[in-house]
Amino acid sequence: MTISENKYHVTILVKNRAGLKSLYKIVTASYTKYFNDKPCIPQNIISDNRGNLLIGSACTQGELYQAVLEGKSDKELCDSADYYDFLEVQPFNDKDINKKIVELGTAKNITVTATSNAHYVYPEDSVAMKVLLSTKDYDKCKNMPPLHIRTIDEMISEFEYLGYDKAFEISVTNTQKIADMIEDTFEPILSGEHYPIIKDTDKLIKNSAEKRLHELYGKNPPKIIKERLKKELLSIEKNGFASIYIIVSELVNEILKDGYITGTRGAAGSSFVAYLLGMTEINPLPAHYICQKCHFTEFVENAGCGADLPKKNCPVCGEKLKKCGFNIPFEAFAGIDGSKFPDIELNIPEEARDRCISHLKNKFGNDNIVCAGDVRSISGRVALYYIADYQELTGRLLSENEKNRAFALLRKTARTTGTQPGGIFIVPAEESINDFTPVQYEEYSRLCRAVTHFDYTHLRDILYKLNILSHDSLTILKKLGDLTGVNPLEIPLDDEKTMELFKSADTDNIPEFSTKFVKDIIKLAKPKTLDDLIRISALSHGTGTWANNAETLIKSGKANLSEVISCRDDVYLYLRKEDFSRERAFEIAYNVRMGRFARGMCEEDIKDMREKNIPDWYISSCRKIDYLFPKAHSATYVLMAYRLAYYKAHYPTEFLETIKQSEEI
Repeated sequence: MTISENKYHVTILVKNRAGLKSLYKIVTASYTKYFNDKPCIPQNIISDNRGNLLIGSACTQGELYQAVLEGKSDKELCDSADYYDFLEVQPFNDKDINKKIVELGTAKNITVTATSNAHYVYPEDSVAMKVLLSTKDYDKCKNMPPLHIRTIDEMISEFEYLGYDKAFEISVTNTQKIADMIEDTFEPILSGEHYPIIKDTDKLIKNSAEKRLHELYGKNPPKIIKERLKKELLSIEKNGFASIYIIVSELVNEILKDGYITGTRGAAGSSFVAYLLGMTEINPLPAHYICQKCHFTEFVENAGCGADLPKKNCPVCGEKLKKCGFNIPFEAFAGIDGSKFPDIELNIPEEARDRCISHLKNKFGNDNIVCAGDVRSISGRVALYYIADYQELTGRLLSENEKNRAFALLRKTARTTGTQPGGIFIVPAEESINDFTPVQYEEYSRLCRAVTHFDYTHLRDILYKLNILSHDSLTILKKLGDLTGVNPLEIPLDDEKTMELFKSADTDNIPEFSTKFVKDIIKLAKPKTLDDLIRISALSHGTGTWANNAETLIKSGKANLSEVISCRDDVYLYLRKEDFSRERAFEIAYNVRMGRFARGMCEEDIKDMREKNIPDWYISSCRKIDYLFPKAHSATYVLMAYRLAYYKAHYPTEFLETIKQSEEI
């Protein structure tokens, strides 16, 4: 709190939900409007928002304590005390000053409370506090009073010089009196789901999806397509996800207007509705042919990816058939009933970032688009450095117990804030971000300057979080398309010359495939198809999937690349083929993808798999997995990599020159 040129501490307690919002507004202002080396706030801002707050006089750094210390007149002290709802005294304060504050409270009929100013729980935790203080202010560290939580008896004992009755009153009676002024029916963060709602989106999505469906597959698409669309539309409507789909589809269209392409990952890559809305180019249906002239459609069983199907002409009209489908089940990413919230990641060119943010701010309000804040704790290395530095500074060697206790506490202490890469929260237009969290400014945020004060993990199940990640490869593809006249979206996905680069591991400057680790997978796995590349990408992103697992199986000849477990969708599809029900296949696949360090497979899963004669090598492979990558993610990455490889294969000069220019920027 600032008064004139002076800065003082102040205590602010929240009485109710409205008061919590007022507090968040005050904290926001302290970080965004009045930040000066440290967050601070003018007294008038507190006064303007104090209706549902309780203001206390705080510690030795409070304005009232300092006024008594400076020997100000009784009138000045009374004027100062009048501002507060309660006055505070603390155990380690000067006794005469504490007595004066108690007298002021009695004279002005202002509640006086004894507060311990606790900064840690137990007395033995003080060493961690001293280590922390020593990094900022050695004098404070050297003169730090005991700041642990005191019991009732300890607090009464600390103020025995006031007499037992008065000590009991300020330590017990008055603190309970303050507590009774505060409602106990609200939490620091609003509960429930507060997602943006756009009017008539269910109808809009249904009409748009069906229109595009008929453009692609004709007026009477095959039953498998109609059922997939019906199931997805039902789950989107039932769970209130329609607005999310509209928001992302609008952003993608904004980017496409400038001639760029995007890479939409997450639930969108598993969704047929998302494909029909133009959110993603990943058609998740099983591999199939489409005639773009007469709409003849033919599905092909046991094919991994439509792009790998043999070239074929339409048996009805003779037109060359288009090859489609990546065989991604909606259940594998959106849940067995489609109720899993659509966590969508939008990969965009750096140049399109500002356009995306502007679109969102225009739609929901400038203050309702906020970056996802990230609170970072002190690392183990830094904690050890702090402890060593404290010992050197003070000349005091800590015992092993003290070192271990200080280390454990320091590791739990927040050190700095930042932003989650690409994370954007969208607050509904009728609500305010201060309903949920204070906001601060992040100088180095790549998306928008306003950032949630709370860590994003506390808000991601309450507000809608969209992940917008800039990707240099998308910019490079745009430049290559302009240079060569070949539209990246029109590059054939069955080009033999491009595939030869991957087969020979000639993949320098190709994202996803240029590291030694991935090149080694390529050399052993010998990819032949686009589906093989998707599997390699998934293996490289998984944990416990390749080394001592798929690698060993391929080397021993027990399984080939198309048979090993590469991504989370593989397990579900394999078990479905082996006659497991949708629910049981999903449950086992979910346990596998969670990994052995989480829940992992249970004995019942193994028993059921053996009863269905699932090979031992497959069960063993499942049990070694710690994390499985989603196929939709891999497919998005591989499409981007494949297109860059196409330019490298057919336009090597333009490719190398564009890569060189991008590295120089």
